[in-house]
Amino acid sequence: MPPQGRRLMRDDFRPTHIVERKRKKAKRMAFFVFLTLLLVVGGVVYVSRIPSLKISSIEVEGNKVIDSNDVKDTVTQTLSGKYFFVFPKDNFLIYPSRELLGILETTFPRAEYINPKLEGQKLVIEMKERGGRFLWCGDVPTDKDVDEQCYFTDGRGYIFDKAPYFSDNVYLKIYGTRVSSIEEIIGSKILSEEDFKNVVNLRAILYENDMHATILYLKEDGDYEFWLSRPSNESSDRPKIFFSKKSDFSEIASNLISALENEPLKTDFKEKYSSLLYLDARFDNKVFFKFKESENAE
Repeated sequence: MPPQGRRLMRDDFRPTHIVERKRKKAKRMAFFVFLTLLLVVGGVVYVSRIPSLKISSIEVEGNKVIDSNDVKDTVTQTLSGKYFFVFPKDNFLIYPSRELLGILETTFPRAEYINPKLEGQKLVIEMKERGGRFLWCGDVPTDKDVDEQCYFTDGRGYIFDKAPYFSDNVYLKIYGTRVSSIEEIIGSKILSEEDFKNVVNLRAILYENDMHATILYLKEDGDYEFWLSRPSNESSDRPKIFFSKKSDFSEIASNLISALENEPLKTDFKEKYSSLLYLDARFDNKVFFKFKESENAE
């Protein structure tokens, strides 16, 4: 068997100086490409650090309760870093607008609307704050006037800030379940937006018809309760309205209003309010009611 020799390559038939020249040319090309990339990157880094491209001031607009300095500190901290440890985030051409918006929304849940916008080298943070419409005050209500920690809730059931102490009838106080799975109270929702809207609309209709609910109790079993304003006799219990979240709320309102427009409840509600225990609207087309030592259905 003949010995196995080295396979001849094309360069084996070329003069050595030609091969060497091609190798040097390839090296020069690689060096040129590297140098070009280095100059481009260096140029970009240099341009990104030009003072005239830096965000030089921060302004906050539309806030009333949220502290402007807190917002500015949050923005400054967010823009203090660098991309890839090289490109400054406070360059207005490449500043992280989405990241900044997310951080501001998380840090300031009282803000319903936040819009960072550039005006030259100035970054303006436009804000619209949530209005406190209701109070969420815990899991279970108490009939005693106690100093409890409550939280402001907007018209969609979003809990956004701690509230100072308010006496009865200033805000509707809400107790009970929260649909959010997060442990933090601030930033969670009491109910889904649609369910919350329906139940507060029911309260508004009842309020217009002399059923002045000051407490809403959302029980875990699906039964809800409105606690009406306390009778003039402070020792009396609050009258309650029982209803189910599964019922048609417009039908509940209609049944309750109809019951109050007919005797004997029409007169008794006015003259015996301090002895009223409850109105029960959990049953179709009927409202059961009970005064102390009596029980009837309308």
